[in-house]
Amino acid sequence: MIHPALLILAWLTPLMLVPLFLLAPHRAWKAMPMAALPGLAASLLVPAGSMVEIHSLLLGSRFGLDQISAGFLFFTSLIWALAALHAIGYIRMRHRSFGVYYLLAMTGNFGLVLAQDMISFYLFFALMSFASYGLVIHDRTTEVRRAGTVYIILVVLGEVLIFSGMAGIATIAGTTIFGEIGGEWVTPGMGNVLFGALLLGFGIKAGALPLHVWLPLAHPAAPTPASAVLSGAMIKAGLLGWLRFLPMGEMALPGWGALCTGFGAAALIAAAVYGCFQSQPKALLAYSSISKMGLMTMAVGTVFLYPDFKEAILITIAVYATHHALCKGALFLSVGIRPGDSTPGPRRWLVILLLLIPPLSLADFALTGGALAKYAIKTELAAVISPAAYTNLSLLFTASGLITAALMVRFTWQQLNTAHRPHHTPGRASYLAWGTLTGVVALTPLLLPALYPDSGLSFAMSGASRWSSVWPVALAVGIGAVYARRVRAVISLPPGDILSVFLLLTRPLRVLPKLIVRLATAIRNQCERYMDLVFNSMHNLPILLRHSEANLGRAAVFGLVFLGLLTLTTILLFLSMGVR
Repeated sequence: MIHPALLILAWLTPLMLVPLFLLAPHRAWKAMPMAALPGLAASLLVPAGSMVEIHSLLLGSRFGLDQISAGFLFFTSLIWALAALHAIGYIRMRHRSFGVYYLLAMTGNFGLVLAQDMISFYLFFALMSFASYGLVIHDRTTEVRRAGTVYIILVVLGEVLIFSGMAGIATIAGTTIFGEIGGEWVTPGMGNVLFGALLLGFGIKAGALPLHVWLPLAHPAAPTPASAVLSGAMIKAGLLGWLRFLPMGEMALPGWGALCTGFGAAALIAAAVYGCFQSQPKALLAYSSISKMGLMTMAVGTVFLYPDFKEAILITIAVYATHHALCKGALFLSVGIRPGDSTPGPRRWLVILLLLIPPLSLADFALTGGALAKYAIKTELAAVISPAAYTNLSLLFTASGLITAALMVRFTWQQLNTAHRPHHTPGRASYLAWGTLTGVVALTPLLLPALYPDSGLSFAMSGASRWSSVWPVALAVGIGAVYARRVRAVISLPPGDILSVFLLLTRPLRVLPKLIVRLATAIRNQCERYMDLVFNSMHNLPILLRHSEANLGRAAVFGLVFLGLLTLTTILLFLSMGVR
């Protein structure tokens, strides 16, 4: 049996590699992909139910694995390792800063997946969130700093909400251990406030509607390897936070369940539709992530509505999260991979084939891991909800599948179109990392049942090969081909959606202070000029008096002044007589 101490090495190894960047950055850069290997080994070799407790760390920290956290640790460590390998062939400058932020974020991500108490989870979650800011602003351009500002504002807001909710739960429950919290803290008063704080705090990281605005801004700003871990691994930390902190299966919470399913359904459709009008490939993928996280938000809401089906639904959520993480990591790493860069022949066709695998899988094409995961979650929900609700759910899934297929057709067209050139040409290490992760995505129909043996996925392959998994992709490809041939104009919408509308509506309010400042500055300048004129006049007053006295001494001037005064006096005298 593998010693559970491997659970400590999973997050300690990347943390110990950080000082090496200060001493020998070149060696640390080459060794960065190996920092994730202990986490990958722990996910595969440490048995479920293992636990390690460190009494001297914080207030007593616990780290362990269950079936869900083992799956999360597997795809998290795999994506971090391959994204680090991709970075070796991609990052051209600031290796030291990128490596330090990358390893700190990796440490936080691994630690929160393994944490079994609230304090450890929160500290690792905060470490991951704040270290990721350094990855987002790596290029240091004006647009990148703007995206980083939006990201860090929402991160700080999320941390405040999470800490407030965690402190309240610990006070009410009297413990910080996840398995001992229970659901008694959810009361009609303060309990709902704490529940809402945690739902919103983790919802920011999960990209839940309407807290998703940082995703389509941060992904295009960050380097491609950072975007892969942001979308593939780190947004799943928000989902895991919901599963750990919120009272899953403890009681029925119909209000919160309806809220989650409603916003999840809106994100599932609206984000995918908006993503179809993105000109930047990574912004398009960001909206795809928001859409798929909407589906997982719906599943979380279903647990609140039907707590008796907790175990089956949670396993299904983990299955879908695993597939989405691997698929989205491969899609982001493929940005910049161009078939035209390869020599003509079998190698170029191999690159094209590998480029098609992740989009087909994310679009839930037949016999892919996406079709398997979607069929599993659809079957599980069908066993829970009413027939009428299932009919509406089927229509929602059909619409989502068609829009997602159109989204992937748009992305694939952008990848194959040689007019869109990447900022950096990936090196051999980048091709190796992308090809490896794409191969894992191709094997997900076999991998998912092995990772989650209790899910019953091995019996779902017949459902994953149905015609319902083929026609949305075929229809989207046909429409896309006709559109590309007949229509030359492509509609493009700015990333940020709600944030862009908010900034547009509040522009007068933001411009008004600038106008006031400009007006005040103009008035001040005029006052300064007037005062200068007055002071100069007072300074020159004796000269003016002498000059006036000399002019009055002239006969012509004196005579004119005398006649003027005489005329004025006569007019005033007659006016006064008329008044009487």
